[in-house]
Order: sequence, then structure tokens, then C-alpha cells
Amino acid sequence: MNKKEFNLEQKIDRIEKLLLLSGTRILTFENACLVTGFSKSKMYKLTSNQEESGIPAKRPTGGAILFDKKELEDWCLRSDYSDQSSKQKALDYVFNSKR
Repeated sequence: MNKKEFNLEQKIDRIEKLLLLSGTRILTFENACLVTGFSKSKMYKLTSNQEESGIPAKRPTGGAILFDKKELEDWCLRSDYSDQSSKQKALDYVFNSKR
């Protein structure tokens, strides 16, 4: 199998997975990565600092990270979280710094 065929096979596999997820509301961590297109590393960073990122992750049993698909989609469509975070940090600095 050449590289082009492998890449096509990967794309077909991803499409199949996304189609299967279209009927579900609760996403596992891996499925949330698939839906958003984020790497696992990026998603771990976002979920480890939920306060700053605002990503709507849930840990109902204290272990597994789950996502409500609609909330995650809405979060993805909002303006970039890092821009909001930077703006808030700038405002905090301006109003809280000693002069």
C-alpha cells in the first residue's frame, strides 16, 4: 500500500467515525479530539486549565473526561479562547497593578 492509499484509508476511517458520532450526545475524550480536530496533547492542555480555556469538559466520576457534543461545538464556534484570556490578563494588569 502506498502513502496516498494509506492517507485515503485514514480519511475514510475518520469520516466513518464522525458519521457514527453524529447520533450521540456524550463524547469521550478521544471522540472529542476527533470532532474538534485537536490533538490529544492540545485537548489535555485545554482540559487541565478549564478555568482559562473555558472548554466544557466534565468528569462525572472524577476520572474519565466527557463532553456534551453541543456544548463543545458551541465552545469551538466562540471567539478564540486565548484571545479572551489575553484580554482579561491585560485588563487585570491595568486595573490591579500598583502605580
